[in-house]
Amino acid sequence: MRLGKDDLIEIISALTTLHDETASLFNKYGLDPAPGSKAISELTAFRTESVQTSYSQGNMLIEASADQLISLFRSLIEPVLTIAPWTSVRAIIESSALASWLLDPTISARDRAQRSFAFRFEGLSQQVKFARASGLDTTKALLRIDDVEKVALTLGFSIVKDKNGKRIGIGQLFPTMTDLVGSVLQEEPTYRLFSAFTHTHPWAMQHMSFSQAQDKSPDHSDFSRNTTYFEKSLQPEAIIFLCHKAAYAFSRPIWYKAQLYGYELPEFIIMLNRVFDKLRFSNTARFWNKN
Repeated sequence: MRLGKDDLIEIISALTTLHDETASLFNKYGLDPAPGSKAISELTAFRTESVQTSYSQGNMLIEASADQLISLFRSLIEPVLTIAPWTSVRAIIESSALASWLLDPTISARDRAQRSFAFRFEGLSQQVKFARASGLDTTKALLRIDDVEKVALTLGFSIVKDKNGKRIGIGQLFPTMTDLVGSVLQEEPTYRLFSAFTHTHPWAMQHMSFSQAQDKSPDHSDFSRNTTYFEKSLQPEAIIFLCHKAAYAFSRPIWYKAQLYGYELPEFIIMLNRVFDKLRFSNTARFWNKN
């Protein structure tokens, strides 16, 4: 199917529709899970604080993803940026995969708390590394890790250590982001491509963010005749690809939260189908129809 300029504009605008309509639905239901929801059941059956922490982590990650979704939209309207959109979608994929991992409605409360502990340990470990690199005192961060460990141990979770006995995880070993994206979103190749943009590898940028340009130098020297020139460019196919990957990733934790919190799922199905229609998404990509 050949898409024209108006189609492309509608596809880009679908990003704001997804953002705004998701926010509208979440605001309608408020901050707390609905009575009788799986989330309420988990909070009742397991240690409330540990499960609630995982919900808070997931919700913050959704907010981060939403922010990047708007950043992507702004980078795709005139004047269009050609490199920044790729890094925005990478951020959307990362935060959405992690939010989905924490808010997965099919896992138990214990598994959710275990994942939360692993994520907390990873974050605190990064905080320690930041402090050391900045020449700051690491005492508070290290004590905080010890406190988290004590709570985890009281709940029956184990401490993960390497072969030298060094603590490298709490509850479980935190997966690499590449593995997480691959297992949760099935988007490992996509993530690797977007990571290449973040690390500014020419092999990715010169094919996706640039196009070959004509030599415009007046003298046409031997050097210019034997040199390939590139100019910044973002083709319509690339824009559609970016919008599709961003919307697909962002929608996953939205759908998971709606199930976990006991929201009225038909409302979310209608909203997601409407947005994916604007995006010209095939029916096979609409994962909520498979549940």
